[in-house]
Amino acid sequence: MTLPAVGDLITAAQGDQLLAPPLFMAHQAVAQSIPNNTITALTFDTADVDTYTGWSSGANTKYTSQLAGYYHVDAVVAFAGNATGRRIIYTFKNGSQEMQVEVPNGAANACYISIARRVYLAVSDYLEIKCFQSSGGALSTTVTGAIANSYIHMHWVSM
Repeated sequence: MTLPAVGDLITAAQGDQLLAPPLFMAHQAVAQSIPNNTITALTFDTADVDTYTGWSSGANTKYTSQLAGYYHVDAVVAFAGNATGRRIIYTFKNGSQEMQVEVPNGAANACYISIARRVYLAVSDYLEIKCFQSSGGALSTTVTGAIANSYIHMHWVSM
């Protein structure tokens, strides 16, 4: 979308994009096994909202931009309890790491790691949320209710 100059009229399509911008919300309804010492893309098997159809159940680790602009991204990975090793969440844009958040794991309780950022996506750019754990063996994400699941929320902010 190209924004009009001062004094220009806004087309119906531009108005629709400004009034109903892209919004994507998805979560895990099924636990995912995360291998030890391997950066792994999170699968989001349930799309709650996808106003611009940037997600596909056949490629459920990615959101592909349908409208260029800045997006606010908020994601959480929910790991099952294990007192050993590290836990990391990442954002990847077009296959390249953009940002990470690491937390030490000091207890056998479930571990929730969140990441939030603003990222520019051109049309057809894609974003993935990935994670890492080093517990010594495979470790599952948790699925215990709407609040305790791994999720991704994205919304378009501006051009």
